[in-house]
Amino acid sequence: MGGALAMLKRRAGFGTLQVSLVGKTATLCLLYAFPLLFLGDHPGWGGTLARVIGWAFAIWGTVLYWWAAMLYLAQVRSLADGGVHT
Repeated sequence: MGGALAMLKRRAGFGTLQVSLVGKTATLCLLYAFPLLFLGDHPGWGGTLARVIGWAFAIWGTVLYWWAAMLYLAQVRSLADGGVHT
């Protein structure tokens, strides 16, 4: 993403991209995932439940971050090709 932003700034004069809701949702998922994964290290049913939910949030957060990256790259391509703000 850093390389794409540098190219966009040099070629089209743009400095930042619009923030996507997908990226914000991915961040929220990971903010929930890591503490739950730490709690999942405790023995018993509570630890098992926290571990399962933590991994679910971690997987969803990772998938959403990749999706957000693809959206940002599409936005960079659109701006670099036509200079149209999306």
